[in-house]
Amino acid sequence: MKKIILALIFSFIASTASAGITTIDVESYHRTDMDFMFLIKNKKYDKIVLDCQGFINGLNMYSTRGHDIFTLPGYGHCIAIHNEIIKNIKAKKSSCLAINDSEGKVLVLDSKCPAQP
Repeated sequence: MKKIILALIFSFIASTASAGITTIDVESYHRTDMDFMFLIKNKKYDKIVLDCQGFINGLNMYSTRGHDIFTLPGYGHCIAIHNEIIKNIKAKKSSCLAINDSEGKVLVLDSKCPAQP
């Protein structure tokens, strides 16, 4: 059943890739010197910070192309992302962040991200 749900999520992400869905593989995840800021390592970006501490919570993505910010709806959403990543790490699973720009949501999958066209 879980595989069917995962397959449906992957097919949804693949079909809506042109509709503002970005996926980010969480290759490693680390605490920073701030209590509620976490560093995500990924090949696509030089640095990604999950900021649950600032006035505006979000994903700050830095690369040679510049700095992208994805604002999260609030602290609860930000901590939920953190908790899902930690849950996957403890279960020795991968994590994939599926960022939906048009809906302003981030979904944490417990697998590698599907290939995007």
